[in-house]
Amino acid sequence: MIELNGALEGLTEEQVLEILQAGVGEDLLSGPDVLISGGDDAALLRCSGSYLLSTDTMIENHDYVDRWPNETEQPAHSVAFKAIAQNVSDINAMGAETTGIFLSLSLPSNTTRQWLYEFGQGLQAACHKLGATRAVLAGGDLGIAEEVTITVTVTGEPGTDVLRRDTARPGDSVYVCGNLGTAAAALQHLLSNDTSELPLPKNTQFYPEPPLWAGPAAVQAGARCGMDLSDGLVRDIRRILRASSAASGQKLGVTLDVDALQPWLEPLTILGQRHGANPWTWVLNGGEDYALLTIASQHVQLPESFVKVGTIIETDQKDAVLFESTTNPELAAAQEALTIELGGWDHFA
Repeated sequence: MIELNGALEGLTEEQVLEILQAGVGEDLLSGPDVLISGGDDAALLRCSGSYLLSTDTMIENHDYVDRWPNETEQPAHSVAFKAIAQNVSDINAMGAETTGIFLSLSLPSNTTRQWLYEFGQGLQAACHKLGATRAVLAGGDLGIAEEVTITVTVTGEPGTDVLRRDTARPGDSVYVCGNLGTAAAALQHLLSNDTSELPLPKNTQFYPEPPLWAGPAAVQAGARCGMDLSDGLVRDIRRILRASSAASGQKLGVTLDVDALQPWLEPLTILGQRHGANPWTWVLNGGEDYALLTIASQHVQLPESFVKVGTIIETDQKDAVLFESTTNPELAAAQEALTIELGGWDHFA
């Protein structure tokens, strides 16, 4: 029986690991893609010839806080969930599936055992709810630090091909699959002094929902260009424009369809009014929803959940982002949002 009362102080590394593994559960600790996992000096993963590798770090009081300015508490469960979500999203953004997860976790000695157990439960919940069915927690490291520091490294197996950032060409269609703006809207609410309930269907700032089926589906349909929207639609699509311009020798821009983006705007309108904010800044510039941005030639037929939001164009202005709409009164508000320096998440800002 695991004792969850008290802090981690005084426990051995083996005892700390036992609490974490109890929260994680047995089914996340083994699988057919991981031949040898935790317990040996290194994990042994099955590999078909090539694999993907990605890593991200979350630090307490930088990437999240236990209690936000509006008095909302962030549970350990959600911290773990987000740590997994942002990493498996990177694998999905390459059109692949996650196979291995490696966790480096450093904690203050006064961290409660209950917090660690719930953190482990959050790891399991993320893999189950998001559909990372092949993922195994295959190893990692535990340590002591002044602040909680979480580094997750993931491995993934590509299918027939991968999604890249440098293959967009003029005439290609731009698609989004997933959420836009909700995480940024939730973040502004958390950073405010508004202690009322968040008026959104879900808090994707705490529980992001990258569509893990979408990357492999895009590759299977014939798409070869894409990335996840971790830093905002405008900032991230400009990354694709820069990479593809360099590869093709053409100056590329994008025309975005305000009408197609409207459905993401509507749930954010009430919160925008409450905070005196233009909700287009969240839709266009807000990060951490981890939607999949896909660029595909016109003959590629993507599943219905992929929403066409624009077209790649050749232009004289480098990385140009333009808007089109014949009737939508939101056009001016969308254009105004481009001048607001939210610009997506910048780790060094």
